This record gives sequence, C-alpha cells and structure tokens, in this order.
Amino acid sequence: ARALKSPTQRNDKLDGIERRDKIVIELIETEESNLKQLKLCVKAFLEPLRNDTSHEMDIDMMFLNIENIIVVAEKLLMMLRGQQTLMSHEQMIGRCFTHLEEDLHREYTFYLENQAAVMDMIAQYQKDKVNKQLLDSCLYQIKDETTCWDLQSFLIRPVQRIMKYPLFLRDMLANTPTHWADRPFLVSATEIVDNIVVYANENKRKDELLKRYNEEVSESSLLPKLTLHSLKKKGKRLTTTLTHSLNITSSVVEDQTFAGLSEKFASLVLIIKTLIREASNFTDLLKKVQAEMDELCTNIHNFYDCLETQKNVFLYHGAALKIAQNYTPRFIKDLEGGPLGTLSELLAVFTAPQYFIEKRNSKILDYDNLSTQAADGSINESLRIARGEFEALNKQLLDDLPKSNNKKKTTMKDSCPVEMGSTAKSQSEVSYEAQYNYRARSPAELSLSARQVVSLMDSTNSDWWFVKAGRRQGFVPAAFLKLKHAASQSVRPSYNLA
Repeated sequence: ARALKSPTQRNDKLDGIERRDKIVIELIETEESNLKQLKLCVKAFLEPLRNDTSHEMDIDMMFLNIENIIVVAEKLLMMLRGQQTLMSHEQMIGRCFTHLEEDLHREYTFYLENQAAVMDMIAQYQKDKVNKQLLDSCLYQIKDETTCWDLQSFLIRPVQRIMKYPLFLRDMLANTPTHWADRPFLVSATEIVDNIVVYANENKRKDELLKRYNEEVSESSLLPKLTLHSLKKKGKRLTTTLTHSLNITSSVVEDQTFAGLSEKFASLVLIIKTLIREASNFTDLLKKVQAEMDELCTNIHNFYDCLETQKNVFLYHGAALKIAQNYTPRFIKDLEGGPLGTLSELLAVFTAPQYFIEKRNSKILDYDNLSTQAADGSINESLRIARGEFEALNKQLLDDLPKSNNKKKTTMKDSCPVEMGSTAKSQSEVSYEAQYNYRARSPAELSLSARQVVSLMDSTNSDWWFVKAGRRQGFVPAAFLKLKHAASQSVRPSYNLA
C-alpha cells in the first residue's frame, strides 16, 4: 500500500507553492517599477540632452544601450504577465528567461562592461557648473515621479536589476516541486543570469585592478614595496621565464596581435629616447663650439698681418658672432621648446603603457605557473584570478597601444614647424633684388648678379645683410639690394631639421 503523506507534509508543500506565487508577483511588480524608472530616465534626461546642442557631453556614451535594455525588459515583462494568468503548476517563469538568453547576455554585458567608465565621465561632467545645472534641471522636471536623486542613480538600475534576478530565481526554484515542467527551465535561467552577474563582478574587479595600477604609475617615483609574497612571485616568474627560454612547453599561447603592438610600441619608445638623447648631445656640443669660436677668431686675427686678410677675418669673426649670439640661441630655444619638449611630454605619457606591459607580462607568467599546478583543486580560484587580471591588462593594452602608436604621428606633426627631411621656407621671408654685381671676398659672403632675387634672413647689421639665394647663404652689402616684395614685416630665419 502507498504510504500517505502527513498533513504537515501536505501543508509544507502547499506553503511552498504559495511562496512561489508571491515571488512571481514580486518579480513582476519590481520589473514594472524598474521599467518605469528606466523610461523616466530616457524621457527626462536622454531625449532632452540628445536634442540640446548647447553642451558638449557625449550622450551616446553616457546612456550606452539603455534603450535596448528597456526593450528587453518590456519583452520579459510581457512574457511574465502572460504566465501569471495561468495556474501555478502551468507557469513557465524560467522559460521566459531562457527565451531571452541571447538578448539578456548581449545587452547587459555591454552595459556592465562600460558602466564604470560612464560613472567617471558623468562625475567629470558635473564638475562643470553649466553641465551640472543642465542635469539638475532635467531631474527637477520629474522630482515628484521618482526617488532617484541624480542621473547616476538612474543609470545604476540595470546593474542592480541583473543582480536581483538570481535571488528571485533561486527562491522560486527552492519552492518549485521537482516534477513541475518549469523546474529545469528555472535551473537554466539561474545559470544564465549567474553568468552575467559573475561577468559583472569580474569586470568590476578588473576595473579596480586597472585603477590601482594607474595609481601605482602616478606613484612610480616611490621605491617598490618588497614583501615575502612579492619576492616569492618574482622567483616563480623568473623560473617560468627561464623555462620558456629553454623552449620547454608552456600552457600559454602568445597573443600575436598584442605581440605586434607591443613590439611597435617598444620601438617607438626607443626611437624617441634616442632622438631626445642625440638632440640634447647636439645642443650641448653646439654650445661648446660657439663658446670656443670667439677665441678661435681672435687667434686667427692676431695671426695675420695683411690688412686685406684681416678684413676677411673680421667679416668671418662678425659672422661667427652673429651665429653665436643670434641664430644658435634661437635654434636651441626653438628645438628645446618645440620638438624636444613635445617628445619629452610624449615619453612621459608612455609611462603608463610601459608599466601595464610589464604588469601584463608578469601576470601571464603567474597564470602559466599556476596552470602547471591545475590538478590541485585548491589553486583553481587563484588560477581564475590570475587569468582575469591578465585578460584585463591585455584588453586595456590592445585598446591603448594603437592610440599610443598613432599619437606619435599627430604630436610630431603639431609640434614641428618644419617637416622632417624637407626644405623649409619661412612665410616671413622678404625678397630683395641685387642692383649690381657683387663678387664674394670671403667664405662668409655671397656672390650676386645684377637683378638676382634673394631672401633676406637677417638685417641686424645695417651694412651687411645675411641673405639666401637658393641653397646658398651668406653676407652681402646692404647697399647693393633693393626691396622687391615683402611678405611680412618681421624677419625670422627658417631652420631645416633634416
């Protein structure tokens, strides 16, 4: 004979079904409330800000795919309401979630991945008084319809909602009889939302990791903190590095895209450092040469007795002094204040990517070391964390390195007034025409033919002007020239950095 269940057992089962019904009601009510607040956010903030062109806030980035999330929420709510009309044992709540698995995963993972950056962006925007007033005015229009106190409290709702789904589904599963058709669907639905929540938590941890590393970059002048734990990790990394160098099998497959970007970035850093060093050495040498030139010219002047020769030496000495006093300081100033200064700033910007590359390489060694011990179940969590940290750094670098590599081109183009390797022509040059033939009497002078056009480079000395004729430059008597065309009243030499 079949054993009869006690009244207590029957009541427990009945209570469980009643609890499930209450959970379904609460799920639908909170879904309605959440959807209402999201639509209110679009109505009060997104639409007015999108139509207002007076501000410079990035509206698409601020609100991400919140409109798509509303569409998914509407689909889910409609399906839940449909199930609520059925008898309790006929309701397929879990199937509502499994049916929307692709939509839930696509929209929520994208939103969660970028949500931290959005919050930082809004915080920066609100530092501007005009932006803050604009956002406050949007909130004021709906102050009686919501309990949210700012835009961020609206935008955090999708995150909070996806975190609550597993709680609802687990409670529902615990109160669903094993023979009900909805039970396996509830199990699958719980796994679906759990995966999204795990992704959210992992993404948050990665953001915190990158934030911590960025803070470490800003404090890079401090001595590294050495602990027993850090020394052990460095030792394991060294062992793994040696293992790789001996061609012993590794469980890590190198990311070829990252390897190419990293190699290009390292070459760029090396080129910039070399250019800065060589340019600095050149300017130092140039200063020494100019310091010794005056003494050299004096010695040459004293060496010759011939009056005509002394005149040529005098002209040479004058040209040397003009170069030392006018052109050399100006050239060094322009070089240090322009390309060299910009390159130094660019190199400072590259500090963070360099640090991230170093950390990324360390994390891949940690992961490789732990993966060799994967048979031990106790290190599975450590392996997951190491993998997560490596993937976070790798993704960040894949985003940042192309920007860093491209930044060099735009920075040099903006900072250098002269294209590298080209012959520069100053827009401020003044053209003169020779009235007579003139034959140069020293290497510092320039021979001219009557009616030859030259460009004036310097007229500091009223008797002898420094001019350029094609690729030749030199001093000529000012009285031999007459103005042909003035492009500008100011005169400034043009430098070719080739």
